[in-house]
Amino acid sequence: MRYKRRLFISAVLTVVMIGVMQYQGVLLKTPQTPMGILDLEFAGTVENATRLYNTWLPVLAIALNNVLIDFLFIICYTLLLHTALLLIRKRGDSLWRRFGNWMVRGVIIAGFFDVVENILMLRTLNGHISKEVVASTFMFAAIKFLLIVLAIAYILLTPLVMRKKRVQSNTLLNDLQ
Repeated sequence: MRYKRRLFISAVLTVVMIGVMQYQGVLLKTPQTPMGILDLEFAGTVENATRLYNTWLPVLAIALNNVLIDFLFIICYTLLLHTALLLIRKRGDSLWRRFGNWMVRGVIIAGFFDVVENILMLRTLNGHISKEVVASTFMFAAIKFLLIVLAIAYILLTPLVMRKKRVQSNTLLNDLQ
């Protein structure tokens, strides 16, 4: 019961934080930066990061605040995914459960990578743009998103895996009768 309440609260907080970040960061979305702060996460090169920085100079405080707000969002979505995974990871066969246990750790790693990525973006937004910072930001963002996508896929696929297992069990029972 404790997990279900935590799941509900973290889901509500995650949705609220998405709304807050979208509202607060609306000026970061321009024709040159259609994805807002995500464009900085995946800038990839010093040239792109410098172009983003220069584009956002008039609204630099908004960009900095958006990254700072993201630290709260990290807590919310990490708690949401972690709790959802704890609730469902013991379902399925042993391989599926092992993958679930790995994903529980994976979302914690994703949250940690997001924190590191934010620290690196703060450096960039404070004018410390370098090849190492931009490349590291990209790497941490890419791995973070991969882990999050895998966790969400696991959460969404678990009911299908369980349904398939029940159908197979029912078929086996019917064959034995």
